[in-house]
Amino acid sequence: MLRHAGDVTKIYLICFAVSVVLPVILIKLLGLMGAVVSYLAVMALLLVLLIIEYTHIRQRIERDRNPYGA
Repeated sequence: MLRHAGDVTKIYLICFAVSVVLPVILIKLLGLMGAVVSYLAVMALLLVLLIIEYTHIRQRIERDRNPYGA
C-alpha cells in the first residue's frame, strides 16, 4: 500500500492549490460565509479525490492478484 503514497500526495497537492486560491476569492465575495463555503468545498473535493484514488488502487490490486488478468 505504501507504494501508492505518491498518488495520494498528488491529491493533497491539488487540494492545497485549490485551498490557497478558493478562500481568497470567496472571502472577498461572501465574507465569513465565503470562508465556510470554501472550507466545505475543499473538504468535499478532497473526499471525492480520495475515494476515486482508493477505487483505482483497489482495482490495480485486484488486477495484479488475478492470475487470468482481464
